[in-house]
Amino acid sequence: METEILIGRQVIILQPGQIVTNRMTIAAKTGIQESKVERILKKLVSEQQIEQQKFTKYRIISIVNWLPYQQSEQQSEQQIQNVQKSGLKGQIEQQSEQQSEQQKFAKNSIIPIINIDACSQSEQQSEQQNNAMQTTKCFDVFWAAYPRKTGKEIARQSWKRLADPVATLDLILKALAWQTVSADWNKDNGQFIPMPSTYLNQGRWQDEPFQRHSITQLNYNSKTLQRNALNAQAALEFGEGK
Repeated sequence: METEILIGRQVIILQPGQIVTNRMTIAAKTGIQESKVERILKKLVSEQQIEQQKFTKYRIISIVNWLPYQQSEQQSEQQIQNVQKSGLKGQIEQQSEQQSEQQKFAKNSIIPIINIDACSQSEQQSEQQNNAMQTTKCFDVFWAAYPRKTGKEIARQSWKRLADPVATLDLILKALAWQTVSADWNKDNGQFIPMPSTYLNQGRWQDEPFQRHSITQLNYNSKTLQRNALNAQAALEFGEGK
């Protein structure tokens, strides 16, 4: 597209790829010395990159092959735009597909998972409640069977720390069967019966009953040992006599 400009009283028609300027203007805009500007322009002319038409106060500089360059650049820009549009369209379609898949997943998968988690939590809570009730019942049985009724709440806390209250209760009841009739627990009106919490904390159900021997049995065993010793000594003397 041609461009008309007025310089003084003269109208100049510029073709695409042409500019009107002078050495002083180029030096002022680029910061390059005028002498160097002239050398650069001459070099561009020698390389057939530009053409110059010099006048007294101005010059017309024409860029060689301006139109082919512009067409090539426009095609490149168009290709880039097409690629960008295509890529953007592809991204939009891909995002749309991902959103659709996410919505399907949310509908078909997430809700069931949440329901499963809720059921699992409910089962865990129910199991914990059952364990707590079972622990309380076992402690009540222990408390009813234990002969010393002192420090019930402290004993309850000790009972809660047991690893397996049900199995432990069975062992405790078996132990109490002989401990409650033992001489130590019946001496001085049960003064030496352990506190319930002490009994649990120390695991006293694991104690073993003390085996007492009567004086008659001890005397019998002592006489037997003496008789056996005398018999052995007599046999030894008889052998030496031979």
